[in-house]
Amino acid sequence: NFADDSIYVEHLRTLPIDSVKEFLEELNKCFRNRKVASHLLNAESSRSHMLAMLKIEQKFRDGIVKTSNLNFGDLGVCVCLYLHLSKQFVVVLITAGSEDIRKALGDSPDPERLKEAIAINSSLTALTTCINDIVHKKKPTHRVHPLTHILKDSLGGNSKATVVVCCSSHMMNRNETIRTLRFAEAAKQVKNKAKINTELGKTAMQNRLKELERENKELNSKVVELQALLDVVRSQKRQTATENKLVGLKEMRQSATTSF
Repeated sequence: NFADDSIYVEHLRTLPIDSVKEFLEELNKCFRNRKVASHLLNAESSRSHMLAMLKIEQKFRDGIVKTSNLNFGDLGVCVCLYLHLSKQFVVVLITAGSEDIRKALGDSPDPERLKEAIAINSSLTALTTCINDIVHKKKPTHRVHPLTHILKDSLGGNSKATVVVCCSSHMMNRNETIRTLRFAEAAKQVKNKAKINTELGKTAMQNRLKELERENKELNSKVVELQALLDVVRSQKRQTATENKLVGLKEMRQSATTSF
């Protein structure tokens, strides 16, 4: 939903995991769910991108309690009592390769394969454009495509990204390889200053509120003390001014008497 900047992808799931083994098992399921088809250059060509999000939560109370979730679209946070919550997301994105339609599909391409190739190239073009915008200090065009919209935090947001590209050394693939390497070179220039995502729980917020109320009370007391001190200083200044004025008047009177 581009209107309110939210993302909804149909059929995505959120799965709880408790170990690296479970994570790898679920990741392998993602690989198996990818759509593949054959064309002139690849008998098992990927016809879709794969995106998995690993959400890691660290809850701090008396001790440290760590929980983790593997997220496929749903980035909701568990509701629980805690003093402090730290959230990290690991995004695993494996894109389908860019395709030279004539090389891959020939002069009489299958309509379905052609539609897929156009969609793949379109999404990769949007990704490249977004990265180039960031590199050239322009406002990133995240919302031009769902892929870049989902990856908004990874593209110049509050995260760190690692990009691995695959390319061929064969002369026949020279143009595609050059484009891929240029993409990688641009991606290397994206610099993010990532910060840890933290969130206070109900108890922590109550404690923080009490702390702020105590600080506010102490500051109010200091204000009263300073105001009283200021009143004393002002009173002393007025008294000094009055005394100086009286001295001046006495001196003028004595001077007038002497002259007479």
